[in-house]
Amino acid sequence: MKHKIKLYIILFFFQTLSCAFAQQMSVTTLPLNNYLPSSTILRVHCDREGFLWLGTKDGLCRYDGYRILVFRSGLKTPDLLTNNEITCITENRNGYLFIGTKKGINILNKRTYQITPVEHSDLKDQEIRTMIVDSEGWVWVGTLTSVFRCSADFLSCIYNHRTTKTNQKYPSVNL
Repeated sequence: MKHKIKLYIILFFFQTLSCAFAQQMSVTTLPLNNYLPSSTILRVHCDREGFLWLGTKDGLCRYDGYRILVFRSGLKTPDLLTNNEITCITENRNGYLFIGTKKGINILNKRTYQITPVEHSDLKDQEIRTMIVDSEGWVWVGTLTSVFRCSADFLSCIYNHRTTKTNQKYPSVNL
């Protein structure tokens, strides 16, 4: 019994000592809620210049540490985005931001802030789930049901299908 008491005292001593030397860390929230078009942020992307791009349920925002620029379709700009609910954000090395939404893809030129909707028939009005740009500049797009490999201008998109070899017990899977 005496050994247990000594053990508890030693453990209490180390616990107290470790708390005394622990570094304190404080976390504060950014006061952005009043400036965002929606309080729900779905995606965050940090671009090559260090700007934070926030995809919300009601538009796209660019935060530079001081102010927020909001890009959204509304009464004055009804066709700015194909849909205001942003589902994914990625960029290529040429200064273009690819914005996936619930109803298609938009391309934002970061130099001019001009936004162009992607008119490719396979991607128009599709819910875009994910996008990534590979090292060769191809844009890989995932929808609810398909994966596409597209050129950066989206003039060429190839439905990506691959048959995997399996043994006879399992049917082949097309991806």
